[in-house]
Amino acid sequence: MQLRQQAKRYVLENVTRIPLPLGHVLMAVNRDPIRVYGRDYAAFRDRLRMTDKGYDNGPDVLRVVNTALAKVPYYRDRYGDRRVATLDEVRERIGFLDRSSVAEAAAQLVDPGLDPAQYDTCSTGGTSGPPLRLLAPKRRYVVEHATMHSLWERGPARPRPVSEAGLPRLP
Repeated sequence: MQLRQQAKRYVLENVTRIPLPLGHVLMAVNRDPIRVYGRDYAAFRDRLRMTDKGYDNGPDVLRVVNTALAKVPYYRDRYGDRRVATLDEVRERIGFLDRSSVAEAAAQLVDPGLDPAQYDTCSTGGTSGPPLRLLAPKRRYVVEHATMHSLWERGPARPRPVSEAGLPRLP
């Protein structure tokens, strides 16, 4: 059972790197996304459904900014660790972070308590300048897939099961 869980986790964490034909096979067998992606996926899908009619991201923005002020050297060194209480205070106190700032201060933009084993190093495409090296959580599929599945579910043209879309049906 442990080997099966490890294989599942490997596929989910590397789903963006697998060859397209294998991706089609995985879509064809995925009839129960909650079982495939897990409880975190289900919880995020539920959260997206609850916010369908409107969402105030203010509290989330304040939480992220305050976490950065407390833990990330770039923000703590420039703005101090005093918490912000309103979005207006964020606008007044925190400067805009542009591409060149990210490139120059990359090491300072990482929380020192971060576990590097839980992240992949990736880069931007470099179309608007030198590529930037970024960290992306290995479990990003939870949010990415839940978001895409939620958008597809809401759209006017709902996706058909893979077998109806002309891809081969598995036995």
